[in-house]
Amino acid sequence: PIHTAAVQQQTHVAIDSSTEDDRQFWDSMTTEEAFQLGKKLVNLTALTLVQPRHERSWCLRSMICIVEGHAAGRREACETKGQQHMSKGSLETVELTTTST
Repeated sequence: PIHTAAVQQQTHVAIDSSTEDDRQFWDSMTTEEAFQLGKKLVNLTALTLVQPRHERSWCLRSMICIVEGHAAGRREACETKGQQHMSKGSLETVELTTTST
């Protein structure tokens, strides 16, 4: 599907609590859904977690699941899709920060 192809092209994802809509989106995501999202993010180079100032563990597990899924997705792409030319890693930056409010 087209949305899968679009997700696969993403290089930067922000798990962001800055707006109510973003926060609800990430709050509603299960760890399995985060892992499956990560599996599709085979070209991910940067991941940012923008946490609420007073909730330092907000969505930390989702971030970890995305990273683990990303690794699994790249491994799967190399093994099953014949993409041996794919480099061993693409994720270069993981940033944790807090909202300004």
